[in-house]
Order: sequence, then structure tokens, then C-alpha cells
Amino acid sequence: MLWQIRGRKRVWLYPAEMPFLSQNAIEKLILGEMHETDMVYQDAFDEKAEVIDLEPGHMLHWPLNYPHRVENHDCLNVSVTTEHYTKEIRTSYAVNYANGLLRKAGVTNPQRQTSGLIAL
Repeated sequence: MLWQIRGRKRVWLYPAEMPFLSQNAIEKLILGEMHETDMVYQDAFDEKAEVIDLEPGHMLHWPLNYPHRVENHDCLNVSVTTEHYTKEIRTSYAVNYANGLLRKAGVTNPQRQTSGLIAL
């Protein structure tokens, strides 16, 4: 969640799908092998983005793993980012982490199932 305290900013939210986000990128981000600023970006992506302007007192949240871009307006900005986890989010994180390790070990198509025996 992004809580805007002072100043104004614009946020672009992109779908959590190709070409904006790959499964490989999610796994590398979780494993610490890639930084969010290393994500592939093209100006044309903005055509598919949802654009939100934040003012003081506004709060924004978006679905898990949605790529996003933030631009502060020409003023002093103060905002707070908070993360909130559910059991499903923790399981998704664990599956993506494990799949990243499996992919590094040579498994070409690990399962993404987040429930049942495969997830365990």
C-alpha cells in the first residue's frame, strides 16, 4: 500500500503479465538476483497502464506482483509504503522462491500451483 502524506505523485500500474512481467523476473526479484529498477520498460507500456494521481491523504493498493512506476511531481513528497501478507501471499512467495531455485538447478518448467501437495 502506498500512503501519500505530502506532495503529489503519479503512479502507473501495469498488468502482471507479459510483456510487462515474466515469471522469470518474479523469481529473480524474490531471489535477490534482480532489482525492481532492472525491469524491462518501454514507453509503449504506458498505453496499457492504469494511471493514478495521488494527493495528500490518498492511499493506493494494487494486486500482488503488478509492475508499477512512480513519478513525484515537482514538490516535496512524503509517502509511506506498507506491506501486508495473507497466507495465500506467503504461499505464492514461497512457491516463486522455490521455483527460482529449481530453475537455477535446471528444472525448465516448475509448477506454479499454490495449493495442495505440489505447493508443499
